[in-house]
Amino acid sequence: MGKIYYISSDGSRRVEDADALPDNTSVESFIAGDRECVWVLFKERRTCMFVNENGIALGLPINSTATEIYRDWPLRQGMDVSDRHIHGNVIVFEDIAIN
Repeated sequence: MGKIYYISSDGSRRVEDADALPDNTSVESFIAGDRECVWVLFKERRTCMFVNENGIALGLPINSTATEIYRDWPLRQGMDVSDRHIHGNVIVFEDIAIN
């Protein structure tokens, strides 16, 4: 069984056990718009993080926790990603197949 991490831009987090992705309506409600999959390294495994595809344009607040997750792998490779941020709520998947 996998886990779904709902990480809000205010720093709060909810974790649920799951075998599959949540339905589109639930995803788009939580991230406040259309989703985009950003591939990240989470708990030492490559996975998808759903973000709001227009988070910057909509003026959504920076999500510090999601930004750290997003920057982890590039920083390990010596890349400068200090100007890259994730805006708004996100959903991260652990051990759930992404199709």
